[in-house]
Amino acid sequence: MIERGGEFLARLKLEKILEEAQSNFEKLTESRLRKLDKCGRILPWQPGVYVIYNDKKDILYVGSADDLHRRVSEDIFWRGHTLRHKLSIELGSKDAARDFLRKCLFRFQTIKEKNKKDAIVKADLVEALAIALLKPHYNKPYYGK
Repeated sequence: MIERGGEFLARLKLEKILEEAQSNFEKLTESRLRKLDKCGRILPWQPGVYVIYNDKKDILYVGSADDLHRRVSEDIFWRGHTLRHKLSIELGSKDAARDFLRKCLFRFQTIKEKNKKDAIVKADLVEALAIALLKPHYNKPYYGK
């Protein structure tokens, strides 16, 4: 069957995007583990994906952000982020959740594109791939029970 030019180009572009998502996922899983409370100082103000581990290196959460620095340093520690909310219910208080998160480990991968919107879309794709493959405990609503 012969494909039309537009369909063929769209398929090639999609395959390239998926290959890049796989490559970014691999870089994410190979990146250095860091203490979460110290990451705010080194995180770039760029789109990307992050993974949070407990002290036993169990994967707790995978997320994407249009600004990694803001998401990690502000949302996770100070605002009502989904992970912090779930932990505060489990641990009994917001302070306990914040203290727990400060002991966690963290990996991140920035997504670099000329257009920030493209980078955000690719970060979302890498996040979805990571959730599907890693099945983190606190992302359960996204992939089932």
